Amino acid sequence: MSASVTVAVHFSSGDAADWEQAINNVSNLYRDDTVPTGEGDLSLVVNGYAIRFLRRAALESDRVRGMSQAGVRVVACRNSMRRFDVPTDELVEGTVIVDSGVAELTRLQASGAAYLKVP
Repeated sequence: MSASVTVAVHFSSGDAADWEQAINNVSNLYRDDTVPTGEGDLSLVVNGYAIRFLRRAALESDRVRGMSQAGVRVVACRNSMRRFDVPTDELVEGTVIVDSGVAELTRLQASGAAYLKVP
């Protein structure tokens, strides 16, 4: 068995087509057995304009919920939530909130995570 790989996927675009592509990329990575990721080893960190896509009523919210249930860490930036007026109770279930998305990305990279900016 191969050692698990830790990956930080960063998404900040407010474009719906970019979001759909990002979700596809994360889903493909999670399902690819040649890149072994354990539960919680794959983080999708969302900040900036993209924070609106983590709302329960947003495009692809069912897929985001499913990824979270499958072990992908879906991470929302609290600074972006405040800036774009996204209340905590409107987020997709299972979303983890951090104070700063860029700080979370920095912590993940410092601990050895591969960094992917999508799309």
